[in-house]
Amino acid sequence: MNRSLTGLLMAMLVLPAAADAQTKPEDKVKVRVRLAPEQKPIAVMTPYAIFRSSPTAVMVMQSPEFDARSHVKKGPRIDVYDYEKLIHERSMEPAMKRMGQEQLFLDDLVWFNGKPVMIARNRRDEDVSLFYQFLDPHLTKPPPSFDPICSFPVQAKVFNTVVVKPGTLTRDRFRAFAAHDSSHMVICGPHMVDSDGGAFRLLTAVDRRMSPVWQHVLRIDARAERSELLDAAIDSKGVGYVLLRFRAKGRPYGGGAFTYETLLYRFDAGDIAPMPVGLPDGSQPTGGILRDFGKGIVWAGIYATNGEGSGKLEGNFIATMEPDSTGNLPARWLPFTGEPLSDEEISERNEASEVAEDDDDEDSKKKKSEKRLDWVTDVVDLLERGDGGWYIVNEVGFTVSRIDGETRRARRTYYHGPVLARSLDKDWNQQWSTLYRRWAITGSAVTGKLLATVFDKQLYLFLIDSDELAEQRKLKERISPKDPGKPNSVYAFFDDKGGFRIKTILKGDVARDFIGGWDLVRSGKDQYLAFGADAMGVARYLPVRIDLSKDAKK
Repeated sequence: MNRSLTGLLMAMLVLPAAADAQTKPEDKVKVRVRLAPEQKPIAVMTPYAIFRSSPTAVMVMQSPEFDARSHVKKGPRIDVYDYEKLIHERSMEPAMKRMGQEQLFLDDLVWFNGKPVMIARNRRDEDVSLFYQFLDPHLTKPPPSFDPICSFPVQAKVFNTVVVKPGTLTRDRFRAFAAHDSSHMVICGPHMVDSDGGAFRLLTAVDRRMSPVWQHVLRIDARAERSELLDAAIDSKGVGYVLLRFRAKGRPYGGGAFTYETLLYRFDAGDIAPMPVGLPDGSQPTGGILRDFGKGIVWAGIYATNGEGSGKLEGNFIATMEPDSTGNLPARWLPFTGEPLSDEEISERNEASEVAEDDDDEDSKKKKSEKRLDWVTDVVDLLERGDGGWYIVNEVGFTVSRIDGETRRARRTYYHGPVLARSLDKDWNQQWSTLYRRWAITGSAVTGKLLATVFDKQLYLFLIDSDELAEQRKLKERISPKDPGKPNSVYAFFDDKGGFRIKTILKGDVARDFIGGWDLVRSGKDQYLAFGADAMGVARYLPVRIDLSKDAKK
């Protein structure tokens, strides 16, 4: 990484306009993007959490355990950075034993009820137990011992990494999701298998005191080869919602062409219930996200008709769950118009397959490496515009997973493709729809992930692009995942008609860094946290702070 500017890099270079902008938001909005300067500890592990732990501190969790790539043989680490200067202050390697008892494994770090809290689990055959531990916001005081949350009397096979199938992680984890008001938190377990081969997931919800309010074992349909947690949410009454996608074994679901099935489940103290969403005949959801805007949990997704893989994409849908919502879930359909995402995604299918075939070197072919191509086109974010309207952001994408035929080591490549941004009024009527054509290729699930926010009622995207792609867009040339150009970090801002402009960020005199993260984490009014990496594959990760403000210049 280039640190000639002390790591505090700002957006400087304006690239050619990608559409005819009717207004010039760049004249009145200042976007400041700063990367932490390189310092010890060298941050070579994948980051999984970042938040503002106090008015003056940023807390980060990194771990080598949830990624199929090669890592140094270290345990998880918690770091604290100064919020203003992003200078590293101190680190902690959690003591993962309960007063000399069993070994625990750190799964998550979350900001809950005004405190940083670690979520851990045991790892034994006879049961699965969860634990928590509060941390000092600055790591200046030693933490208390881990306290128990709950225990599930189930026997789960412990998977080791001796033989890794395509697409699997070194160790999957429990993930925690806090309610909008921090009144509750839902903790979702990974895909597990019992001694008889039956698959299941463990889920529990806690209140502010970390006391369980319910816990359930969700049994997975035997037709599913694997289940994937897409998102989860919990409301202020303790009702939880979990969005899962299932990959079919052998035959597609329902005898049709779908190889995936996406289901939303509702959990409370008394029951588990699926919530089928009302979509056009012959359609099904392909995935989605859950958002809580204080008026019920909202499911935003894409629906598709029968077709290869996830099907032919037809449009977005919006469904809102009230605490007493049960049974079938009504949804508002938002068909794609103009340059539809469905056409863009389908046009890339054959080329994506060619990419998966061509990307093997001669050694890989000799070793008969295994590979799998998965489409991950989905909704990235649903954002309130500030005037009653909405922005919904979609992204085309796929992953190629490979297992070396001799070493059995896994490698996964992520392809981030065209972005479809849509502006909707308060009644969900479309005002504009813009397709931002680009491709970015990365070896990390963190780097290159599209991040979105709203400032002054305008949409801002933070993503990976390139000068070459900008020129191709200008010339209206076809953009292919085979040649994405030399990557840059950029942000794009949209005007009232859907036109957009882009600016390069995190670029120094010599080196360039790459923005990413699991989400854009709000840390203050118009302030956000993300991550930056020094490479598009295995990389060192450092915090990024983003500030948006009105420029005082006239």
